[in-house]
Amino acid sequence: PNGKVEWRPMSGSVRKALDEWMPVRSEIVAATGTGCCALMLSRKGTPVAPNQMNRVLDTVGRRAGVKVTLHSLRRLFAVTMDDAGTDLETMARMMRHNSPETTMQCYLKADPRKMEAASSAVDRLMAARRTYYI
Repeated sequence: PNGKVEWRPMSGSVRKALDEWMPVRSEIVAATGTGCCALMLSRKGTPVAPNQMNRVLDTVGRRAGVKVTLHSLRRLFAVTMDDAGTDLETMARMMRHNSPETTMQCYLKADPRKMEAASSAVDRLMAARRTYYI
């Protein structure tokens, strides 16, 4: 967004998807003659705007019975890295945040799975204490 090029590591599955997409993208550029350098292109060869991508994701999500947005995909990326044990500083850099606090506040809000696990842990501890003190 700021015109700077930055290097980020890429997972094998993302690399595979891009390797499959790039020939299709090249065909679109050749057929339309736009010479566009954007990664995501419309059939007309113009860059796909975020609001257009959100409409596509909304349509796909409805078919699958889930709500999907570009932001929800970023949240999934953050939660997946968190589940894998990635440290917060690395996550912030991977998501291009200036500080880990942004990552924490925007993407790692209270995870319902972790809240359930915490609640269950409290129940187990309380049950153990009741038996201990009786």
